[in-house]
Amino acid sequence: MLYLAMFAWGSNWVSAKILMDYFNAYELIFWRFFIAAFGLFFMILFMNISFKIDKREIFYSFICAIVLCLYKYIFFFRGPFWKCFIRRSFSNYFKSYFNIFCTCCDC
Repeated sequence: MLYLAMFAWGSNWVSAKILMDYFNAYELIFWRFFIAAFGLFFMILFMNISFKIDKREIFYSFICAIVLCLYKYIFFFRGPFWKCFIRRSFSNYFKSYFNIFCTCCDC
């Protein structure tokens, strides 16, 4: 089973590279998660695992979702804030380097 998982994971990169010529990246991501969810749904039915979710699991999922959204916002939409901190600290040494990459503030 481990060899099958390794083969599937390794061939996924090659197939994604080939399929990028024919499909959009968002379509590939959608189909990848749809097929995985479809397979996991039938695996859960086959193994007779309960679909019941208690309140503690919903709370932890909510906290994880908030942390993930903040992480995405800080590091992908605003830009890393630590570059501006370093830029202010070492402005004489790295002035031209950090002017290019500092996107989170007007420093």
